[in-house]
Amino acid sequence: MLRSGGTVTFAESRRDSDFISIGKLRAHAEKHGLQLSERRGPGWEYTARFQKSRMATIAQDAGSRFTIIAPADVPGPVGGKARAST
Repeated sequence: MLRSGGTVTFAESRRDSDFISIGKLRAHAEKHGLQLSERRGPGWEYTARFQKSRMATIAQDAGSRFTIIAPADVPGPVGGKARAST
């Protein structure tokens, strides 16, 4: 669960077998109440930071490719593609 006003950052590289374009990632994130706040890098290797709108409610999506986890829920460094902060 990502708190209102929290951020989540995705790092993608075309070298990844599960690469997703910034356009598709942005569309998926916006569908869940996240707004792009920063993007760095070219389209084939980028880091994108999204912020949860204070007004938005993220609906449960059983078919989602992404799992957003809060660092407090993980005892060590957060791994994987998604990293959340509050």
